[in-house]
Amino acid sequence: TAPELLGAVGKLDLETGRVTTITGVGMYPNGFAFTADGKYTYVSDSAGDRVYKIDNATNKAIANTQTGVPGPYNIALNWDETELWVVGKGEMTYNLGGSLGLVDTRTMRAVRDYNIGGQTIDHDILSPDLDANELWVTSSGTLEIIVFDLNTREVKARIPTANGGDTHSGGFVQYAPDFTGTLMSDQGGIMNAMREMVTAVIAAKQ
Repeated sequence: TAPELLGAVGKLDLETGRVTTITGVGMYPNGFAFTADGKYTYVSDSAGDRVYKIDNATNKAIANTQTGVPGPYNIALNWDETELWVVGKGEMTYNLGGSLGLVDTRTMRAVRDYNIGGQTIDHDILSPDLDANELWVTSSGTLEIIVFDLNTREVKARIPTANGGDTHSGGFVQYAPDFTGTLMSDQGGIMNAMREMVTAVIAAKQ
């Protein structure tokens, strides 16, 4: 029989150019989420329907669990990093998924899934507006952005993409009066400009 197919994550040292290979993260590692303190990386495995937690100091996967949704794609942490929201795109199947899976990062267990009415949803992006507490989800199948309220666990808005565009990603940019912009968050998570606020939120929850 053929050996089990294994995927890996490549970690690039930007100063030295050295690449470290991190294994034990499933067959098709795809979406990534990073903690504000830089200690951990979460990665979703589209083939195995699991999410893995990597210790960035040891470059080892230290925990994993089912995602609760088929074909996980992008993933995003909430503000205090106790919740990991998994896009159930249906990757590796028919790519028609429209559900968000919720994983409790404290117990590394899948809690439940939420059908948000999209199709072929791709990326979930945490809004940098702490008071709004929203997750914005791109849906290339229904040509819209779905705004999911993390407080009520309900869809609060559906925004059609311009000219029926097939969006696959997104980001929040804050513009100054001179039209210079600062990226606040995208599918990689909250940017450095917001890190202090994230750290304060996490500290307040402890």
